[in-house]
Amino acid sequence: MRILIADDETLVRYGLVSVLQDLLPQSTEIIEAGSGVELVEKTREYHPHIAFVDI
Repeated sequence: MRILIADDETLVRYGLVSVLQDLLPQSTEIIEAGSGVELVEKTREYHPHIAFVDI
């Protein structure tokens, strides 16, 4: 499974990544985006199954 986390607040993004890494299997790929432009680029590149977006 691929999860995309998009948030312009770096600490919030890192916190969510940390929580998800603790809860989900190691096979889960977590992709991060820090801006709307990066969100679109990463979505096109990775085709995530789930996206958490706060931009």
